[in-house]
Amino acid sequence: MIIIDSRGTHGDLASEIDRLQSLLDDLRALARGSLPAAERLAAAPVLHDYRLATRAVACLIGKVENHPRCRGPVVTSDLWVAAPDRGFVRTLSRFYRLGRPLEPDLPSF
Repeated sequence: MIIIDSRGTHGDLASEIDRLQSLLDDLRALARGSLPAAERLAAAPVLHDYRLATRAVACLIGKVENHPRCRGPVVTSDLWVAAPDRGFVRTLSRFYRLGRPLEPDLPSF
């Protein structure tokens, strides 16, 4: 997660952009029907004894207004950028303006 506060930007934004661009490129190729080349798969790490799992990711919960699809209490998608001093966050899906926190006296990020 990238944090933007009064001291600057914290986190490796350039690496996150590169990682997401790589994913986007691969998804676009798959959408066109282009599977990974045999050489690329041969060079990929091998995962043994694997199984499906889930893991927690940073997100926000709260009461939303002016959302195009949701009303009332929501759980956001993955939190990518938090700039509480500037009044916004960026999730995987969209920007949110930050209203009042549930507990203003506790640190939120």
